[in-house]
Amino acid sequence: MAVRAPARVARRSAAAPFDPLGLYGPPSTAATAPAAAPAMDAAAASALLAVVSAGAVFGAPEGALAEVPPALKEAFKTKPASLVHPVVMAGILAAAIYTFWLGYQSSRLRKEEDPAKRKELAKGKFGARHFALSSQILVLMTTMTFIGMANTFTRTGKLFPGPHLYAGLGLVAWLTAMASLVPSMQQGNNKVQAKDAHFALAVGALGLFGWQLNSGLAIVKKLLGI
Repeated sequence: MAVRAPARVARRSAAAPFDPLGLYGPPSTAATAPAAAPAMDAAAASALLAVVSAGAVFGAPEGALAEVPPALKEAFKTKPASLVHPVVMAGILAAAIYTFWLGYQSSRLRKEEDPAKRKELAKGKFGARHFALSSQILVLMTTMTFIGMANTFTRTGKLFPGPHLYAGLGLVAWLTAMASLVPSMQQGNNKVQAKDAHFALAVGALGLFGWQLNSGLAIVKKLLGI
């Protein structure tokens, strides 16, 4: 004899899927979802959400997102507040050049074969100084990148995709990749390869930082009305 499923279970299986964003169309007044309403597949829904999210961040009109306190908005519109990001970033660039020199001296110590020269280079403690300063640069670079983005968004209600923004985000990722090599540089069978990769990434990071300086100066000139 066939066993009949309870009506409560049957109704649950036929109910419309959980759809808080309304991606499957308007809710039906019937007990079951209409067969003619096609369901949006996961790929299409993800693409739609990505487009909506990108538009909200990069192209949303002022006030479309969370309201910015007027006092904060007015403070960010002042020239001193707007110049915090470029001034600190200029200092970071100078510090990055110096820490690159420290790293280079540390690599000289690693490759030097003359005991007398090694002893002389060891007095400089280049490796420890390079590590300490590089850690501070990573923190400052990440912080100031997002402060600059916050300042722009607060003043204008949107961000401006372009070389300066992309280079800044790329530098944060680049420095993070360099920092991730530190454990391999300190121990393991691939210390030499990790140090060489770290040095190569440092050269590239300095080049990208210097290239970004050009677009940054153009933005500063606009802020100063030059």
